[in-house]
Amino acid sequence: ESSCVSSACIESRSKSLLQHKMSANGQKSGGLQLDELAEELSELSAKLRAQEEGLQKGIDKKDSEVLSHRNTLNSVGSNPSDREVHDGRFELCHAQPGQALEQVSEDLNTSSSTLGGCSDSEVVLFSPTDSQPYFTTECCPVSEDFCAGCAKLNSDKTACEVCSGGFSKSSDGRCYACMDLPGWQNKAGETCSAATICGDSQKYQGFSPQEACCHCGGGQKEARKFSYYVGPLAVGATKVIGYPVPRTARLYFVDKDCELSKYGLTINPTTGALQLAPGCSKVGCGAAEESIEVKCTIAAVEDVTQANGEPLHAQAPLEVFAGDVSYGSGPVVLGMDRTTSIAPAVNPDTTAGDFSGLSCVPDASDWLTLDSGTGQLSWSSAAPSGAEGGLMDDKGLMGTGAVCSVEKGGAKGQVLVWLPFPWAQMTYSYASDGQAATLYATVGEKSPVLSVISPKHMAQSYPSPTRFSASCTGADFVFDVLTGLATWEGHQIFLLDVANGDLQLSPEESLTRALDRTGDSAVRRSIGLQCTIFGHYEWAPMGHGSVITHRLSMELRDHTCWAQQVRSFSSRIDKGQQSENACRSLCRSEAYCTHWALDGGSCYFYRGLCKGSLADNFACVHKHVTVTERYPGCGERHSCVDIQLPGYHYISGKYCPVGENAAVALGPVYFKEGLTAEESFWLMRNDVALCAQGGLPMAHGLWLVG
Repeated sequence: ESSCVSSACIESRSKSLLQHKMSANGQKSGGLQLDELAEELSELSAKLRAQEEGLQKGIDKKDSEVLSHRNTLNSVGSNPSDREVHDGRFELCHAQPGQALEQVSEDLNTSSSTLGGCSDSEVVLFSPTDSQPYFTTECCPVSEDFCAGCAKLNSDKTACEVCSGGFSKSSDGRCYACMDLPGWQNKAGETCSAATICGDSQKYQGFSPQEACCHCGGGQKEARKFSYYVGPLAVGATKVIGYPVPRTARLYFVDKDCELSKYGLTINPTTGALQLAPGCSKVGCGAAEESIEVKCTIAAVEDVTQANGEPLHAQAPLEVFAGDVSYGSGPVVLGMDRTTSIAPAVNPDTTAGDFSGLSCVPDASDWLTLDSGTGQLSWSSAAPSGAEGGLMDDKGLMGTGAVCSVEKGGAKGQVLVWLPFPWAQMTYSYASDGQAATLYATVGEKSPVLSVISPKHMAQSYPSPTRFSASCTGADFVFDVLTGLATWEGHQIFLLDVANGDLQLSPEESLTRALDRTGDSAVRRSIGLQCTIFGHYEWAPMGHGSVITHRLSMELRDHTCWAQQVRSFSSRIDKGQQSENACRSLCRSEAYCTHWALDGGSCYFYRGLCKGSLADNFACVHKHVTVTERYPGCGERHSCVDIQLPGYHYISGKYCPVGENAAVALGPVYFKEGLTAEESFWLMRNDVALCAQGGLPMAHGLWLVG
């Protein structure tokens, strides 16, 4: 048989998390008049059994990797007997597995905004905010080396004021890529985020702050990546456009294949800009060829060194193509969130005549036009319907586009035209029925990997964002735009794949220090965050494009619960003068600590619990003391739920987590193993649609046993 069990039943048991035994009255209040519903609920039996196979797949399923240097969610299922302890607890005994289940929902919030206002010689700086539209932008000249890694310029626009996450600011207002040594803390447990940590030169875990922390001059540095843009270039042209985007250095090197001087071209060694060689007044001077094709590598050498003293440098391909008619060496990107047309560079000595012969593969006559007088290619302002065909690369479909050729007299030019349209919105796979459950994870655990879901009608003709980033409220939050690592007070809290948007909460164990400082008086402490996930469309060459946003809530929960109790003890240990938070942290760090309290400003650990009639025994020195009782193991994915339903003993018992729900994003699935298959049951959050199919109207948030 199968039964839907009400949330009131479960929640009443959750509230008794820190009690040794449940009262008979508490048990009666927990159930939902099951006698009256039993007949109706049994009709769901067949559907629940059909879902069992899907649930089993959720147990066996392995999540794919989010980032190459991180492992994703490990199996959360363990033998329930390994976690099982007796109610009679004393020093060195673990607390009873917690009964902690909760769900919070909010309306789904997605939006889309278009960047604008920057010219083709400026790059866009992006800075997240806490209010709509949740970001601001400004323009920075592409020729300046303080634009790379910068989020906000100073008031004079002469240097960077605020660097993006993952970058640290130098004394001259430039940003260099740097990451604090992962997991490093000093002897006092402070991370690199502490404001005063640079004043400490003592080594801990083999590193001093000057070696481990970026803002102290250390950390793991890497060269800033860039691309190289070459504008439309024709043989005989007197003007040349080409430069690194963004500019990251003041010194540039090239390899042996950069034979630009044969065609009257060279590279400026300090700016990296492409320019006419000394003594040449036009492109191709001194060369007999009718066209130019050079492919080589350019390196930007920064004045920041690695730990071994070697200067940081990054490389990028440099491709220069020039003919009688040229639209540039890279794809021409058109669209409503950037330029809608482009004109070619033309050899002034070319045979006179109009532009003609626009031919594209696949055919683009429905959306691309050619001006016969100027050669300008223009988008006709029609949104792609999905029937135009388009371009693809080794990563998959790129959306609407074509490979085209244009003629002028006897000259012909080739161009790749791309018409990418951004998504109108994005969601994540945790959303259900228009609602978005708060994403949560317990310290030391990992949530399932959540993937971005594109609008269905946009999947084919609308490419996904070129990169993803995140921002959450609070000055202690930092997001590394290069690695996708998010931290709170220097402690890891989640990972976002910056390439595809995959999201996984993974708060590390050391976050408990931050939890102890929250001032939260709840039995189980947590940190709540309001976050925004950004999907960036950064089109070549300057990175101009749209940004789509998705708002969500996150909750980072303690794996230890703390409840005030009145107990009697035989002894106590004085841990000295401590604040309440410091005393809690001390108890957390000591395996033998089960109860603590402050007395006269001093922190005490209490030992020798006196139970029952022993509380009045002379050996019980400290009688009826108000203490804080420690209960480790509160995590939803590691703790069990004890359900007691009077009159339904075959359903009653301990349900332990064994995996994630594979059918819908409704959190962990719990299992109670009986002596026979008929006495074994699953517990999961109720899928409202399932009960509706069975003719049972139910409120959101109920639980299902089957």
